[in-house]
Amino acid sequence: MSLQQFADEVFADGKKRGKTLIIGTIQSEIKLDYESKGFFLESEEVVIDDGTLLKYKVNTKEKKEAVIDKSRFAEVVEVVNNPAHIYEDTNQRDIVYVGTRDYATGKVLKIVIHPNYKKKGKVFNYAKSIGVVNEREMNHPQFRIIK
Repeated sequence: MSLQQFADEVFADGKKRGKTLIIGTIQSEIKLDYESKGFFLESEEVVIDDGTLLKYKVNTKEKKEAVIDKSRFAEVVEVVNNPAHIYEDTNQRDIVYVGTRDYATGKVLKIVIHPNYKKKGKVFNYAKSIGVVNEREMNHPQFRIIK
């Protein structure tokens, strides 16, 4: 099942059922960066769940054009598997990587992935949020570029 099909199913149903979908794998640059810090990934797979998608069914940031268009979820998979850039968010307690890809003029699609995220006894590289941000925001000092 594609992410777009998964999203369409989740939006039609509108209920959180705890379903997950594998959408890609962690990039080698991230693994090398982690290993250099003595941190090892328990899995290479990146997953998203229905709860993450439901956040975007009705979202207050839509008026600011900060939410992904519901017909463009396939681009999330592209970003995860072939990001233009990868960053570390240095403000988070956990290391959080952000992949960006051109989305619209001056805007990029940002996917925040929490590595080794523990949820209900399982460990995932969890795509926890998706957003559309101004490209210049990725130059903020809180983001350390990895790739």
